[in-house]
Amino acid sequence: MSDPILNPEAPPSPAHVAIYRKDYREPDWLVPEVRLDVQLDAERTVVRATLVVERNGGHDRPLRLAGDEVELMRVSGGDWSMDGSDLVIAIAGDQATIETEVAITPNANSNTISDRTVVDTVTEIIDAKLRYPMSALVGIKIDASQFQSIPTRAYHVRGRIIRVPSNYHPDLRSYDGVWDGTFKLAWTNNPAWIFYDLVSNDRYGT
Repeated sequence: MSDPILNPEAPPSPAHVAIYRKDYREPDWLVPEVRLDVQLDAERTVVRATLVVERNGGHDRPLRLAGDEVELMRVSGGDWSMDGSDLVIAIAGDQATIETEVAITPNANSNTISDRTVVDTVTEIIDAKLRYPMSALVGIKIDASQFQSIPTRAYHVRGRIIRVPSNYHPDLRSYDGVWDGTFKLAWTNNPAWIFYDLVSNDRYGT
């Protein structure tokens, strides 16, 4: 049996996409000058790039820079936003100097180490027998020597977020227009929609 540590899994071959000459289009921006400042490190490499860009033709399209699997730290030279993994920079004039700073962390070349972790759901497991599971309880401990009787208590509780009509305003208890049959999630103290939740819920409903 192969040891995954001594014999790391080979990286997958890059996908080849055919690009035809008839599909070629001149770039929206020309980059006549590039200056790079690279701080190499085995764990995390920082790259500072200075780009002198010039608009190519009469258009108003922004500058797009691809940056897959990099950590964007700083951008200057124009109003910017992210479109997926692309950095999109809106430039007012026909020429600008763009400065970016990114960090690159090498991926582990092994099937036993994962650099990217995604949490989809979290489930809490309580190792105890509960008398009132899935319920909210309030308990108060008082000193009997300071009270002649049990003190009066009052609570304003906002409980479950339930389904209410999409045109319903829970705070005002009012509706806008004609209901289209769809729901939204909101807190409400309207007995009608609380009852609807009680009879339709899969866990505690009927």
